[in-house]
Amino acid sequence: MTIRHRLAPEERREVILVAAVRVAMATMARGEDGEFGWTRNQVADACQIPTSPDTVKFYWRQPELRAAVRERLAAVG
Repeated sequence: MTIRHRLAPEERREVILVAAVRVAMATMARGEDGEFGWTRNQVADACQIPTSPDTVKFYWRQPELRAAVRERLAAVG
């Protein structure tokens, strides 16, 4: 049985964003297109709290998530 974690929407969005930033950074470290070279499945797998690709899609439209990742990456350097 899978354990479900209920989070407030803002918390869930942050979990997903943090995971997306990690995936983007790992993708860039491999010399790939970090900003656009990742999928919802990779982001869902990278979440610290179990998250499905459908949950990623529910909370973030792809262009919106990519823009947030770009903004977060710019903020960290």
